[in-house]
Amino acid sequence: DEAHHAQNRASNNIIKRFHPTAVLEYTATAVEDTRNEEKKNQTIVYKYDIKRLLEDGHGKLVKAVALASQNNKKARTEIPSSEKLKIITLFLIHLLKKKAILLDEKSRGLKPLAFVKVKDETTYAKKIYDYITNELSNDIDNINIILEKVRQQDLEITSLIRDMFDKDYKGKLDLLRKDVETVARTAIFYHGKSDAETEKKFAQIRSNSVEIVVYMQRLDEGIDLPNIYSMAVINDTESELKTSVKQIIGRG
Repeated sequence: DEAHHAQNRASNNIIKRFHPTAVLEYTATAVEDTRNEEKKNQTIVYKYDIKRLLEDGHGKLVKAVALASQNNKKARTEIPSSEKLKIITLFLIHLLKKKAILLDEKSRGLKPLAFVKVKDETTYAKKIYDYITNELSNDIDNINIILEKVRQQDLEITSLIRDMFDKDYKGKLDLLRKDVETVARTAIFYHGKSDAETEKKFAQIRSNSVEIVVYMQRLDEGIDLPNIYSMAVINDTESELKTSVKQIIGRG
């Protein structure tokens, strides 16, 4: 399983020690790059793509919300505003899902979760977590930017967020910020060196108070949580986005 890892040297060496006549591989995130294809020594015998998966009713309807990003390959010491806007958008969608799920009889009783996937850098991932838990609800300028974008754009998701803000929060920023702060306080930072308390919180995530999970690498594979309704990808590159999207769909 997870055969997209089979082409690296360490995995290849392990497989060769079994002296197999043939290797049958499975993966949900196949590397479809045609470069050096002859060296991969792989033949696709069956492909069930994400479009068919969703059309056949085996996954949630997936909708993407795109925001312009600041492309900076250097190590980041500060969180760019584009990433902050992405996180604020995620929180608004999460609050929307919390209210919407109460209206769905099939989902009633599920606790919606929002995951924030941060690419590769532990220090930067910690900055994202700290921003969520300590600064997000007070980031009035960026919250107002997103609310203004919501007012300007006539899309289904922006209309729903606009209605939520106008009706449930009576158009008052302080009421919205209070709910954002309440949700942000539940966040955990889950990574390869998480402490015992964080491990316990994640293990009990279906029933405890945690609503936001900031993670790095650890949850990309091998987990299936139907509670996951919203996800944001932070610090990713355009070339790796397709794989990230496949991994995100596979998580919840």
